[in-house]
Amino acid sequence: MSARLIATLLACIIVLPLLARETVRDITVYGYNRLQGRQYTITERLEQFTPAVKARLEPDFAAAGLAWPPRELSFLAFKDVRHFEVYARNRPTDSWHFIHDYRIQGASGTLGP
Repeated sequence: MSARLIATLLACIIVLPLLARETVRDITVYGYNRLQGRQYTITERLEQFTPAVKARLEPDFAAAGLAWPPRELSFLAFKDVRHFEVYARNRPTDSWHFIHDYRIQGASGTLGP
């Protein structure tokens, strides 16, 4: 699974449920399936991917001593060494906890800002 997909899924699972449900239902996700003529709502994607992502990530959060789902996430991407790091915390006053480091398998373009 690519780091980009993981970041997108994390954002959908952690951030979007915090938004008002009616707003989330009305937003459409654009991606590969849009090219195929199918548009999925964020709610549909959350229902589709939440169980698998939770099963995969919940142990990492438990190992870091954090409740699932966290209140705040931070992502650090290091293009030159192809690593994507995930950090989380439950309160703004808490320190950030390292969750996982993903190796980026492929990238396009060249190094730059």
